[in-house]
Amino acid sequence: MALLFMDSFDHYASADLLEKWTYRKGDYFSIGAYGRNGTNGLLCTNTSQTSHLAATVLGGVDEVIVGFAVKPIVITAAGASLLSFGGGTTWECGVAVLPDATLQPFRGTANFTTDGPGSMSYLTLIGSASSSGLQQGVWSYLEVRMKCHDSAGTCIIRLNGIEVLNLTGLDTLYSTSTLTRFAVASTGTFNTYFHIDDLVVMDTTGSLNNTFMGDVTISAIFPTGAGNSSGWTPSAGSNYDCVNETSPNDDTDYNATSVLTTKDLYAFADAPAGADIRAVQVLAAVRKGAEGPGQVKLVTRSNSTDYDGVAQGIGGTSYSYVREVYETDPATAVAWTEGGFNAAEFGLKKTG
Repeated sequence: MALLFMDSFDHYASADLLEKWTYRKGDYFSIGAYGRNGTNGLLCTNTSQTSHLAATVLGGVDEVIVGFAVKPIVITAAGASLLSFGGGTTWECGVAVLPDATLQPFRGTANFTTDGPGSMSYLTLIGSASSSGLQQGVWSYLEVRMKCHDSAGTCIIRLNGIEVLNLTGLDTLYSTSTLTRFAVASTGTFNTYFHIDDLVVMDTTGSLNNTFMGDVTISAIFPTGAGNSSGWTPSAGSNYDCVNETSPNDDTDYNATSVLTTKDLYAFADAPAGADIRAVQVLAAVRKGAEGPGQVKLVTRSNSTDYDGVAQGIGGTSYSYVREVYETDPATAVAWTEGGFNAAEFGLKKTG
């Protein structure tokens, strides 16, 4: 696996952030019409020195690649930490935006790891700043490749496909090189604002998606019809009508089952014409009817065959997303084609 997580911010609302992300400190993140190309995006504002939005998705690696579109609206004279990586209970390193909008790597400090990604006084800038920086009020596509190590740390930064920083031999380690989570944060003194969209997170393993992708767009695609299996019971109407909302509506309508191996599959809208599909992330917002056992597998149907994903436990009686990334079409074991994606169906199966 190389591609670990992606987000278009087009398939859920501000109130649902913790259905997909792991932790939010401060109520300074919202989803709305902040994205590129007329889509939704994430607005990061700051009235707290330690606000951040984190996802525990890295899996214990020491080197990570993150790309996302970013538009600074306001950058304070104090600068801000923009991207952070951590493991266990510590935050180790990341990239800060300086007051002149250039970018520089940092290492965490005791305050930074105690309070979470925080103000510039909470971190130690290392190396040097990028040769060029973000432009206020303008979208840029930022890519960061960072390795956590006490002497062989690295930081490579690209803006809009151009390398603007390449540092090696850094001390990017505060406590542990086992990275399990990342955070985006608009933390500085106060009143720092960013728009963020089209986010991808990768490690450096595998044969696909293990290096810079360049500027990419993440498309949210929704069910449009019934698939090959419709075993779950809809609360009203048809199965796919209960799961085709652009933001989850929880118990307004839903599909449910208590029977093991029961499966629901759905046809989906086509990919954008001419799409170069690097990976497909399948998502389902699920909850248990009552506390106790609960488990599902996400299912991909390609070329008339169903392919089960890994078993995933359901966290509780409140909704949260389960997800799985398919970097290749399981029917061909090679990269997705537009036609292959358009013909595929996706869904889920109860397994516990």
